[in-house]
Amino acid sequence: LGLNIKENHPALRYFCSHSYSTPQWYDIVTESDAAVLDGTSLHPIVQTIDNFERNHKLGTIFEARCMGGNLLVCTARLPEIADSVAAQNLYESLINYAVSEEFAPQEELTEEEFAGIFK
Repeated sequence: LGLNIKENHPALRYFCSHSYSTPQWYDIVTESDAAVLDGTSLHPIVQTIDNFERNHKLGTIFEARCMGGNLLVCTARLPEIADSVAAQNLYESLINYAVSEEFAPQEELTEEEFAGIFK
């Protein structure tokens, strides 16, 4: 139904975005399967808005502290759309963020929650 985007998040610094879905997200969302984050305290950087009947909390891009480390997840299959300029820009933005000192997730994901998301 759309996206809820934290457009000012440092992970998206090099990817022009608004707080809602715009055309550059089309290829990215088409090549992704959002993670169901129900039962977690995570607030995705990019959240896919589910239909009102299911109303799952769906994460396309999210981060967390988990099992002693930091996790940055993008559920889009960016290598499959590598010829897309938007996909290239998003990939670059995420990599730059992941190697920066700014990458310090505040939310915690337990081992059980991790297992439930990535089963």
